Amino acid sequence: MKVAKLLPWAIASLALVGFTSQGRPVEILPEADECAACAMAVQDMKVAAEALFKNGDVKKFDDIGCMASYLSRKKVGDAQLKALFVHDLSSGRWLPLEQATLVKSKFPTPMRYGVIAFERPEALRRLDPKYQGKVVTWASVLKGS
Repeated sequence: MKVAKLLPWAIASLALVGFTSQGRPVEILPEADECAACAMAVQDMKVAAEALFKNGDVKKFDDIGCMASYLSRKKVGDAQLKALFVHDLSSGRWLPLEQATLVKSKFPTPMRYGVIAFERPEALRRLDPKYQGKVVTWASVLKGS
């Protein structure tokens, strides 16, 4: 009986350790996870982001701009971070931040930062012109947050 009660917790713990120790994103649970910056539910996976810390902490964000704001406000440096992840707007797949093309746009992200990510720069051409996207660097996103 005691083993049966501990089994789900043990499996979840192993899964979390497996993800973070290998530097892969932890899946977001829309019904349970909230943004570390604004406390809103993380529901739109196409614009969600995540920070993995070297100490094992995982911070989830409903908006790429929220991640930038949080990291700037908390003065989080590269030495503390293991990896940063964003979602590709086109496919919804996780991308390491350094492999993403970031775009500042009028796209309606949850907190209206308008920062979206693409795996391939040519995907920007398929973005509706009404969003007026412009490629930006992560450094500029951090400064603007």
